[in-house]
This record gives sequence, structure tokens and C-alpha cells, in this order.
Amino acid sequence: MFKRHAGVTPLDFLARLRAERAATLLAHSALPAARVGAAVGWDDPTYFARRFRALVGLTPTEYRRRSRSETR
Repeated sequence: MFKRHAGVTPLDFLARLRAERAATLLAHSALPAARVGAAVGWDDPTYFARRFRALVGLTPTEYRRRSRSETR
């Protein structure tokens, strides 16, 4: 029923929420990427980087660098 209404599975929805929150933290905090991953529920830094890249299209480090250069 969730997928029918949201268009994605509950786990995919959760992954997208985590990636969105991680993106915000990467752009607006000085936390190391591994700590950002843990803060959103992905405790393994390698898994966090892999999932973030799959969902956002950039590694956490690339995302942080680009988001900070765009705000200057």
C-alpha cells in the first residue's frame, strides 16, 4: 500500500530521507563525512558513501565541495 501511494518502497523512501538530511549536514556543518553518515543512520562510512553516491550522484566529499563553492 505504501508503494502505491508514495511511488517507492518504504526502504527507498527512508534512504532518500537519509540522503537529503546528509546533504544538508554536508553543506552546513563541519562534521566529517563518516559522522554525517552515522548521524543519518548509515554507520558504515563505506556504505554511506556508496548509498549517498547512488542517490545523489556525487560522493559525500564531492557534494560538500560543490555545495560550499556554490554558496560563495
